Amino acid sequence: MPSETSKPDDPQTRGTDYYESILRSMIDPVLLLSADANIEHLNPAAERLLGYAASELIGEPIGMVIDDAAARESGISALMVSGLGHGVERRLKTRNGNSITVLFSTSIIRSSGGGIDGIACFAKDISDRVRQEEELRAHEARLAHVGRLGALGEMATGIAHEINQPLTVLRGWMDHFREIALDGVLDPEEVATRLTKLIGHVDRISDIIAHMRQFTRKDTPMIHPIDPEGPVKMSLMFFEQQFKEHRIDLVKDIQADLPKVLAYDSALEQVLVNLLSNASHALDTLPEDAARVVRLKLENGPNEQEVSISVTDNGPGMDGETLTRCMEPFYTTKEVGTGTGLGLSISHGLMRQVSGRLELHSELGRGTTATMIVPAAAEI
Repeated sequence: MPSETSKPDDPQTRGTDYYESILRSMIDPVLLLSADANIEHLNPAAERLLGYAASELIGEPIGMVIDDAAARESGISALMVSGLGHGVERRLKTRNGNSITVLFSTSIIRSSGGGIDGIACFAKDISDRVRQEEELRAHEARLAHVGRLGALGEMATGIAHEINQPLTVLRGWMDHFREIALDGVLDPEEVATRLTKLIGHVDRISDIIAHMRQFTRKDTPMIHPIDPEGPVKMSLMFFEQQFKEHRIDLVKDIQADLPKVLAYDSALEQVLVNLLSNASHALDTLPEDAARVVRLKLENGPNEQEVSISVTDNGPGMDGETLTRCMEPFYTTKEVGTGTGLGLSISHGLMRQVSGRLELHSELGRGTTATMIVPAAAEI
């Protein structure tokens, strides 16, 4: 008969069966460990996730199901305690050898005297989410590659100009050498000097071709500290001739002694090529006699940990709806056949890849400014 001070459903009077029923009913895996990180209990959800029967794991160290060499090397017990109070992404190893990504949280179980009785581990299977994120990254990488191939078309005029210049020099000097060879007045010292210069022009063509091959690679390079001036200068090199042909004045404002940024060259170059191309297309809509100006500025960002690259045009600008939607995939204001509507969307994705951002400011009749903000690399 229950006492007057307790009721039949008082938690203090409930046995272990009640609490085990709670563990059994939980949809997420739970493992209870001893103070030395050996498995003492696991619920059915943990059995299903790991593919083990409880009897196969009880008494075994938690390291048996942690598919993480670094975790085992640093000491499982210490690692469990370090993850207290929040989800830490971990890989668990199933009975058949598969690896499952989970969010892992731990909590110390203390005795009434304050000592450590054990560790409670809670896991949430996020393998589906991780797979979807990997598929999304792969899809974004494919889109970025398509964007780079499209950017080559925008740079075609500049590429042809940059290659044609040294080819013209090469052809001129070869004609000259042929003439003086026929006249029998070859000067060995002059020939050596001229050939050295011609080799420089050949190297220039080789560098351009190598850069184009690098630019159109399918794989995503590793993010590392780079000089932001490199991709800026390379992008401008391919657009300066196009701007001349379109009667666009290019104003460059490149700040010296900027820190390196955490990115990769082809990402910044691809975004900048897209912004310069958009500025050129916008200015092409102005009247024939209108002034056309593109200003490119490379400077410190809004704070000391960022670098800013901005492209400003004095074109027609965008209205509120266009500005709001312009980064949506396939949204375009260009005529059919002149744009895919993916340029800004891909650029936005590339900036996210390098933990940066793309900001747009525009006003009808006053032009547009697109700004790439990239994190600066920490100084060593």
